[in-house]
Amino acid sequence: MEQHEGHGRKLPIGSAVLAFILVFALSFTVLFLVEKEVRGTQIRGLKLHEKRVVKLVGEFFGREFNRLLSDLHYLQRAYEDDLIQASNYDEIRENWVAFSNSKLFYDQIRYIDAAGDEVIRVNLGTDGAYAVPGSELQNKKDRYYFIETVKLPEGGIYISPLDLNVENQEVEVPYKPMLRLSSPVYDKNGTLRGILMLSCLADDSLTRFRELSSNSQGEVILLNAGGYRLSSADPA
Repeated sequence: MEQHEGHGRKLPIGSAVLAFILVFALSFTVLFLVEKEVRGTQIRGLKLHEKRVVKLVGEFFGREFNRLLSDLHYLQRAYEDDLIQASNYDEIRENWVAFSNSKLFYDQIRYIDAAGDEVIRVNLGTDGAYAVPGSELQNKKDRYYFIETVKLPEGGIYISPLDLNVENQEVEVPYKPMLRLSSPVYDKNGTLRGILMLSCLADDSLTRFRELSSNSQGEVILLNAGGYRLSSADPA
């Protein structure tokens, strides 16, 4: 009789243990699914945020390129005939100095003839823009941007890689990250007469890139076409 009663008392305990296991398993499953959904929501939110950051950066560089292209087109339309016909470039130099001072973005504005000789060069200095004297003008026929630009048809535009400025065959110090846009100048007979070039200071653009990138939860790196870093958290 006592043994029978003992077996009777064990059944509720077994049922309770089984119920506990079922409740625990169900709770664990619910918590797992909730955590998975929360994690998925967080990841989706993070991806959306990072896409917005990259989009902002892309739109910024798009606006920068449009501004540069617009300025190059303006100078070409306004001065191409004068560059071909002029024997005296003083008025063009004065106008380009005023243009450079209004922009404060172009390290150099140049007209280089078909032989590679600088004819006009307006530099942006610490006290503003100025025309470089003829005695300081250089030949650029061996520079890659001249070689590439003279290959282009009329209306073509060459955009250089972003690199450091070189003067007299040496990298200028302190470093000047530069981007160059150039276009060939042809006369009415289709003869190449030279190239028009804008050398753009890239420091401000890189600074703005880093400011926009700071909104990222990770790191946004600017790479060139060869995979080399142009801007990242590591200055080296």
